[in-house]
Amino acid sequence: FHNTATNKTYLEGLLNECFKRIENTNDEDYFQLKDYTYKVDITSCSANLNIDSNVKFFGSYDFASTFKLILDAKNKGNLFWLMRRADSENISWLTKQVDT
Repeated sequence: FHNTATNKTYLEGLLNECFKRIENTNDEDYFQLKDYTYKVDITSCSANLNIDSNVKFFGSYDFASTFKLILDAKNKGNLFWLMRRADSENISWLTKQVDT
């Protein structure tokens, strides 16, 4: 939390490298990372990581994934991870509740 700009840049670079490696190892018959977005927000009081992705398993099963990690400077944190079928009901209301 002391050097927020450097830590944010480092974490974004690490995430970018990890996702590129996953994309390069996609196997359409087993696992495929279709698309993803991530957002890193680090302040002197908290760090937030949000990752949204779409994946396919065994060539037939599409899932949307939402991952949220929130840490504060007092060593407290929250983790939320949800995977749901891509064709299921929109649950933006749920992720909005997690953000508050």
